[in-house]
Parts: sequence; C-alpha cells; structure tokens
Amino acid sequence: MNDKIDVKEMSFLDIFLKNKYEIVIPSIQRDYVQGRTTDKAKKIRKDFISELKSYILNGGSHSLDFIYGYIDNTRFIPLDGQQRLTTLWLLHIYLGSIKGEKSTSFVLSYETRDSSTRFCKELLVNCDKVFSVENIKKEIKDKNSGKKRKIKPSELIMNEAWWFYSWLADPTVKGMLTMLDEIDSQFHDVVHEAYTNLFDNKIRPIVFEFLPLKEFHDIDDLYIKMNARGLPLTSFEIFKSKFIEDVEQYLPAIEKEFKADIDVNWSDTLWSHRDRGDKNIDHFLERALKVLLANEGPLARRESSLKPEDLDYLFEANNKIITFAHNWYEKRGLVFNSSLLKRLIADLKILLDSAHTALEHSNLFGYQTDWFDVVKAIERWIFQGKNVSDDGNLTYNTRLKIHAYLHFLQDCGDLGMSELSEWMRLIYNLSEAAGLDNSEDMVKALKSVEKLLDNFNTKRKISNGLIINEWIAISKDLKPDFFPAYQWEEEVIKAQLRRQSNWKNLIDHAEHHPYLNGQIGITLYLSGVLPNKTPFQPLENIPSADIYKKSLDKVLPLFSQIGQADSKITKEFLMVKAMLSKDDYMPWLSSYRKNFYNRPGHRDYSWKRLFRIDDNSNIISLNCLKAIIDDSDFDGNQIEESLNKIISKCNDRPLWVKILTGKFGTNIMSHAKQGFIAFDNNNILIYHQSQRNHYHSELMTCILYEELKHIYQMKPEYISVKSQEDDCRINVNGYSICHWNGKWTVWEGYNEKKYDKKDDVIKFLTDSAKEK
Repeated sequence: MNDKIDVKEMSFLDIFLKNKYEIVIPSIQRDYVQGRTTDKAKKIRKDFISELKSYILNGGSHSLDFIYGYIDNTRFIPLDGQQRLTTLWLLHIYLGSIKGEKSTSFVLSYETRDSSTRFCKELLVNCDKVFSVENIKKEIKDKNSGKKRKIKPSELIMNEAWWFYSWLADPTVKGMLTMLDEIDSQFHDVVHEAYTNLFDNKIRPIVFEFLPLKEFHDIDDLYIKMNARGLPLTSFEIFKSKFIEDVEQYLPAIEKEFKADIDVNWSDTLWSHRDRGDKNIDHFLERALKVLLANEGPLARRESSLKPEDLDYLFEANNKIITFAHNWYEKRGLVFNSSLLKRLIADLKILLDSAHTALEHSNLFGYQTDWFDVVKAIERWIFQGKNVSDDGNLTYNTRLKIHAYLHFLQDCGDLGMSELSEWMRLIYNLSEAAGLDNSEDMVKALKSVEKLLDNFNTKRKISNGLIINEWIAISKDLKPDFFPAYQWEEEVIKAQLRRQSNWKNLIDHAEHHPYLNGQIGITLYLSGVLPNKTPFQPLENIPSADIYKKSLDKVLPLFSQIGQADSKITKEFLMVKAMLSKDDYMPWLSSYRKNFYNRPGHRDYSWKRLFRIDDNSNIISLNCLKAIIDDSDFDGNQIEESLNKIISKCNDRPLWVKILTGKFGTNIMSHAKQGFIAFDNNNILIYHQSQRNHYHSELMTCILYEELKHIYQMKPEYISVKSQEDDCRINVNGYSICHWNGKWTVWEGYNEKKYDKKDDVIKFLTDSAKEK
C-alpha cells in the first residue's frame, strides 16, 4: 500500500542514536566518489569539507537537502544521498574517536564490493585506536623533503595490522582514505570545538530532509517517480512497467493477453487473499516473482552459468537479500529475453489462472499432498508472507518442488492429478536423497528435473498412454544428471514392484515413514528383494509381498526409534550396543577414526546414511542390522526390550566391545559428542569432538573411572587431554593413573608403579584406602 511523503528533518546522529538504524549502501550503487583524485574532485572535496566546517563552527543549523531511501527493519538503504552520508560518517567517526566518543553505533556498510564491506567494518571497530589524540598528532619524516610533517589518517590506517594492501584497488576504500586526509587537514586544529557542536543534538549544525519511502524498494535509476497525488511509485509498480515493456518487445503477440492477466485475471485470483486494509495485491505478485525469477532465471540463460554469489542472491542464501528491481536482476546476470519471459508467464498461469491454480481446491481433486502440499506452500510463501522453513528462507527442496509442480502441469497437465502425485512422489524421493547444499546444486537439480520431464514426454509421444510409474519401470538405463544413481535404481525397482497393487500399498507405506523419507532400499534388502549394493539386476524370484510386510512390521518401529535424537534407544546408545554385539559395524574413516553413526538427521553420520544401499554399501553394517532383525529375541513391538536382550548375549567379542556394550558403555560413549572413536595401535580414544587436537579420553581409564566411582564409591577425577603427547589420567586418593599400550602406571608424586591388569590397579587403590 502506498504512503504519502513523510519528510523529517534529521541530523546524522538521529539516524543511529535516535532511530537505531544502520546505513547500508546496496551493491547496485556506485562507489564512493567524493574521494577521487581528479582536479575537479579535489576542488569539490575541499569546498564541501570547508562548507561543513563553517556550518559546524558558526553555530547555526544548515540543511544538506533531501536524502531518499527506504527502511528494511533496522536498515536504512539510501537511493540518493549516498555520497553525503558517507562523508558525514567519516567526519563523525574521525571527530568522535579523537574525543573518545564510542563510534560502534555508527554502522555504515558498503555492499558494492566485499573489500568495501570489510574495510568499513574494520575501520568502525578500530577507529578509536587509529584516531587517538596521540596518533593524530604524530609526526613523521617526509620522504621527499626530509622535513618532519604531521602523519595522515590514511598512513595510520595502512600501518594497522588489519589493513590489506589489496584494498587500495577498491575505489571506495581509496576514496575514503583520501577524504579522511582532507577532513584531517581542515579539522585537526579545531577538533574540540567541532566535536562539541557536531555531537550536540540541540545545536544540530548539519541536518537533511530525511525521506523514508517505506513501500519503495527500487533503486534502478536513483530517482523518485511521483504520481499526480504526490505518492511514490512502489518497487512493484516500477518493476511491472518494465516487465510489460519486455513483453511488448520480445513477445508482442501475447502483449494484450499478458496485460489482461496481470491487471485483471491474476489480481482477481489473489484479491480474496489480501490482508484487511490492503488496497492492492502487488506484494503477493512480488513474492511470487522473487521465487520464479530465481528458479527460471538461471535456466533461461544461453550464456555461461551465473556466478555462485549471484545465485546466492537469487535464492536468498547465505544471508543474501534480494533488491526487487529490474536492473538489479540484470546486474545479477538475468536476461529478460523471450526465453525467461515465456517461462515466467507459463509459471504464473499455472499458479494464478483460475483454470489451473491450486488455490481453487477443486482443481486438485485426486492430488496426493503428502509429497508436496502445494496449497500450504502457496499460502505461506505468497499470502502470509511467511517462509516455508524456519531459517528465514524457502528451502532449496521447496523451491525445487515448486518448479517440478509447475512444469509438470505445463507439459503434462492433461494426465490428471493422480499422475501429478506420482511425479511429485518421484521428485520428493530424488531430492531427499540428493541433498541440496548450495545454490549451484540447486541449479543443477532444476536442470535435472526438466531433463527427466523431457525424457518422459519423449517416451510418452512414442508410447501412447504411458504413465509415470511405467516410464520409471522401463528406464533403468536413464542417468539423472544431478540426482544419485543409486536412488534412481531404487525408484526403478519400486516402480516394477508397484505394478502389483499389494506391493504398491506396502511401498507407499514404507516411503511415508518420516525417517526414511522415500529412501527405502534398506527395507527391500532386509526382506530379500534387493542385494546389498548397486547396480541392481532385473527382479527375479522376489519374495512375496507378505514377507516384505512382516519385515516392515519389524524394521519400521526400529527406524522410528533410531531416527529420534531424544529417544531412549538413541540417548542410551542401545542400537550402537546391539550392532556391536553382532560385529564391528563401523567403517574406517581418516586418521584411524570410526563413528558410532548414532546421530539422527546428520547427513554423514546417521543410521540412515550407514544403511544406504549404493555402489559402496557398508556390507558389514547391513549384515549387523539384518542379524538384529532376524534375531529370535527381536520384537518390533518391544524395541527397547529386544535390543537389551540382544546386547546381553554379547560374549565372544573383543574387550573394547564388551566395555562399550557393558554397564558403563553409555556413560563412556556420551563423551563422544560427535560420535568419533579412534584406534591408536592397541589404544582406543573417545574423541569429545571430531579430532585428536580437541579434548579426548582413553577407553581403559574411562572404564576404571566409572568402576571406581560407581562400584567402589571413590571420588575420582578424570583428566581428558588435547595433545597427542599427553596421557589421559585419573586422579584419586593422591594417586595419578594412566593407561597406554596395555600397561597401567600409578604415580604418587615422582614415584611410579607399573601394573599389567586393571584389577591389580583397583586392588592397589582399595588396599591403600584401607591403610589410610
């Protein structure tokens, strides 16, 4: 909703101290130019600083004209006035620092370059030290004349440890140094008076007319367009006008239809969803376009790929913020050509045309929302202005599903909602298996979705009546560009099984398990359907669906428990103990480390990851899991009791396994916050983090500590160490005890005793305690 112009007279101090804003110069703005070294720039700089000096010292109040910008939470983003604000910032931190004024509230950052951003941050943090009275009065010997002269602020800064010489290549940084030197040359002899007047908000020697444009986000041309009623145009209105111009230029045949859609049809769809008091629905369309431009923009380019930083901005990743402006997108690499325009318009038609939109729930009759609840996503993303994830942004997965949903309806809408459900099930499974870690992955995934859809459409033209499940079942040789090959092979096998209704229902049931999230290869292995690694061969002699059902009845309740961080199974390491009772299931990692894999949700160290069926499956861990499920004591209805029974049968196993599966195993393994355990010859270390240079404990001293404390009622102190050269030890009753390479050493001061067995150490301690 547009607001009337609300002009406020403000001083520079008001921005930071009264309104608590920080000034952010956006990346689309030009560099700081008032510090340029051309003759013209020198004269302008000297005159401007002289003018500021006279304003400050003569006791009056003087306006520097309008400064336009918009407010984004606590950020003031100037559209016009950037140069004046930067100069005032430099003046305030210079005078304030000399007089001991803390300048940390005066936050100004330049996003034009990373070096500009870092320089502003470092200067603000260190200005009170750099511009101290002692520093600013220093004299140095001039290299040219040989005479002493006053040191310049730029020289002080470049002598600081935080200074990078490469910053001189940044025009903004170089300009700021030049301006600081000019400020110093004119103000160094009137610092006290200038500071007193400038920082007295009653005098307010320098003010400006502050115009915050709350609804105006566009900084394309650095000007304010006003309509006849004196209202500023919104960012969307400016973007929309340029969007229409693009359509007129590149797609003239649909210009009239597009104008009717964006002005009437789509507005009608969105109107009933507006907030009370809103007079338009522009903010809805803006939110939609931000996501659609991010998804479609990189795919519409015919040139080289976009830079990772530009992709982060488009997908609002890594705390990057979109500026909704036509040429902001162009500067991020998007080209508003016919390809991009066609993509955007096609998406908007599916999203907002009454004939297609999911907002008309009747249009989704027969659609299975489990794999992607499109109505919920639209309502939260567009209407409520909320994001689908809790981390402040749409997740990559949600963006990908939006793309897959829209493009399927564009290309295959005639197949109906049940086939759309099957398509979204496939995309859900593939994306969950892939793991989208960054913006570059996101673009690869978007392209892969489109290639999959193209492949389906190609085969559909050849084979009339082809449906999604059958296409997957006959496409074993298809190699998705981004998605994991092992997951595609699993999808093929499942599609072949799902040809039978009894198998289809069971597979659907397994795929819906919240821990598996569609990746059910392990369940098919446990019931004998799949081998223990890919590539899978054509199905032959598969067990009956009843056998698979019985297997699911056992394993799914187990997965429910090991998939929860707060379950007793996880917190007490019962699954770890049960697995170890069968075999050493932990694969070797770097530096002779292993991991318990008892971290639900972790990408690399969870049971789900360990039990993955691919071309590098961990066969031992799969066999251990199968041995647990097939154990006569295992009951899917009593998971905890079953695992404890299996653990109790742990007999013919190495000593370290017996310790970890024994009475005090949970206490010992709890020290491994990230699950790492290391093997140094015959010595076993429990890493508190992931590496040995963090604190770690030694297994044999750990078990001795637990026994002394809980069985012998002593009060031992355990000393974990960091260094590879130090030994973990126990301090108890005036003795210090270590274990290494099978030998125990007990110190009393400088005297030491050697023992071969833990029991001998315990006997010595108990006998000593009796004597004392």
